[in-house]
Amino acid sequence: MKNKRKRTFLAIYAGLFAILFTVVTATCIFAGSSKVSVLLDVPDKFSSPDTVYLLPAEEDQFLLVGTKGVSSFAMLLSEDGQVLSQVTEPEYATYPLYSNGQLSLIAPYRNENSGEFGIRIIRYTLDRNLLDKKHSDAVMRGVSAEHSNDLTVDSAGRYYVAHSREKNSLLIIDTSNGFDVIKSIPTALGSFAAIAVSPDQVLYTMYPGESKLGILPLPDTITQYTPLSDPPLSVSDMPIPEFRFLSSHLLIDAEGDIYRVLKESNRLVKTVETGGDSSCAALLGSGQVLVKTEDSRAAVFNEEGEVGSCTFHGELIALANHANGTAAVVIGEDGWYFTPVTEDMIEATDHESSGENSKDPGEESSEPNSEAPGSGEGEPGEIQSDVYRIDRNAQKIYVKEKTTYAVLKNHLKVDGAILRAEKPNGVTMASGYVMTGAVLLAESEQGITDSLMIIVPGDLNGTGYVTETSSKILYRVLNGTAELEEAAFAAADLDGDGVLTTVDLLMLKKELMKPS
Repeated sequence: MKNKRKRTFLAIYAGLFAILFTVVTATCIFAGSSKVSVLLDVPDKFSSPDTVYLLPAEEDQFLLVGTKGVSSFAMLLSEDGQVLSQVTEPEYATYPLYSNGQLSLIAPYRNENSGEFGIRIIRYTLDRNLLDKKHSDAVMRGVSAEHSNDLTVDSAGRYYVAHSREKNSLLIIDTSNGFDVIKSIPTALGSFAAIAVSPDQVLYTMYPGESKLGILPLPDTITQYTPLSDPPLSVSDMPIPEFRFLSSHLLIDAEGDIYRVLKESNRLVKTVETGGDSSCAALLGSGQVLVKTEDSRAAVFNEEGEVGSCTFHGELIALANHANGTAAVVIGEDGWYFTPVTEDMIEATDHESSGENSKDPGEESSEPNSEAPGSGEGEPGEIQSDVYRIDRNAQKIYVKEKTTYAVLKNHLKVDGAILRAEKPNGVTMASGYVMTGAVLLAESEQGITDSLMIIVPGDLNGTGYVTETSSKILYRVLNGTAELEEAAFAAADLDGDGVLTTVDLLMLKKELMKPS
């Protein structure tokens, strides 16, 4: 009896120790955080996801949405990270949308035999802390939505479709009584490259090859009789047709550039280049922007530039904010963690010791078929390097991910010409990470003497570093639902054999698994 009682006490002590250890670990997983971080119970099959999104839901809730292979999951979280509701779907959702108490998972489909294609919209309503599937899935045939700016939703729950069989037209779909196309807005500028609706109900449209942005304030009520026309154009320096709003007055584009929305005209003005991951960015209560710049680090920016940073003990995979605060999701050694991001986690930037040349670009590279770097002795006017591999047959230069333009320039030389660089859209590059598809140019009085296309191995979407988005893109290429242009193809061909196969996908996955 005495031994039995002793074992019981030991079991109780062990249990209490385990609970205490869990609390301490959760509290300390984020250095400097004054709030407790919570270990999330994510389904096993999603432990290493292809994509992850954290969305603000109601004033004190978040939505965590992810995909793995051909499946998706969604979790409704309280403001302190407690799981309120969880669902899984046997569908591959390219991205989620949230508006007016409703979560939409956008799942494209394609029948290779019949050529039929479209999207399935899987809808959940937030009802008393539950993700409630009150509605049947909506199927929209002949609609393409591979990227977050192909289809969007406004605050009233109306969907806006950029790419459909009704070419060169923007469709507005009402869901109050089924799925009805209530308006079709034709454009004289060809197909839409991107669309988005701001929190202030302003429609923004972009067009291929145009350096202008369509801006159209929307009325509260839209019917088939509402007079809406092609949005009036405004000159814009936003080059990439991929962007999202962080608030009604700030947005971030695919290159990590932050723009301010002018109050009266709704025009956009670029304020700062972050070089960070636009899919992992959020506002702080101070109005500053937090952007992921490394696997375990996010930088803090105001309109003057970087003013601080926040370091996480694990891989930072998502950021979001709502009216009551900002939160992060990080994959640590023990699993996924949710934490509120507080001001005491932010460390001020030491500009004197954080120069761009502090990293050694000559570290081991992940370039395909790595040869001895450099191009040897070249002709006058040719770009040369003793650090980066230059393929003269293809006129390409291979650069390690997260290489800034300042660092790159320090390891290039060109005699008798001036070196400059252009982003993939032709805009001059002055700072930030160099990305796949950018071009280095040597220019003399006689004109362009040399040009090299920059390839960042594994960077398929032009961010300058390898992300899960690149893995998702390559997956779609291999299953025949997407194609790559020359630069992205070269970045995806990690084994350097000139053909994209599952070997390249596995190599890309391996790169993503490497510690930062």
